Amino acid sequence: VVIFLTDDQGTLDANCYGSTDLYTPAMDSLAETGVRFTQAYSHTVCCPARALLMTGRHPQRSGVVHWTQGDRKGSDSQNRNMAASEITIAEVLKKAGYAT
Repeated sequence: VVIFLTDDQGTLDANCYGSTDLYTPAMDSLAETGVRFTQAYSHTVCCPARALLMTGRHPQRSGVVHWTQGDRKGSDSQNRNMAASEITIAEVLKKAGYAT
């Protein structure tokens, strides 16, 4: 299982989703032979969106609701990492026999 996540991509930013002003042959080829999201909900910033993809849970449930700086210089409420107890897609796949 390989998941490609593109950052800051709009709903029409690839030909496979209807773009007529961009040239995206590699993405189109992957989309043609893989699975595409056609309806999804996402948080407005990257860290919560990535936590959602990893856990399948809304950011409010995983505790990742802010963009988190790598150096963690912000306040504690802004630097909440995902709890170690959260079950991720990697753990579920590993239990199912996949190498992760």
